[in-house]
Amino acid sequence: MEANLAAVIATQDAVILGRRSYTEWAQFWPSSQIQPFATFINGVTKYVGHPALAPSIGPIDGVEGGLRRIRSGPR
Repeated sequence: MEANLAAVIATQDAVILGRRSYTEWAQFWPSSQIQPFATFINGVTKYVGHPALAPSIGPIDGVEGGLRRIRSGPR
């Protein structure tokens, strides 16, 4: 399973998260020793629907207009 996880995350250069998911992860992953996911999630750019409401772990970019904009496409 670890080899498969490593192969999957090796192809990703960003993660899209909602505020709740990001906030929950932010409490756990910065000090996690679970590899290879901890290194990946702490270093990858995260796109968060409401970044002002979430603590920062690693690179983070806000999504202007929130995640609804991504689902419905650009306006």
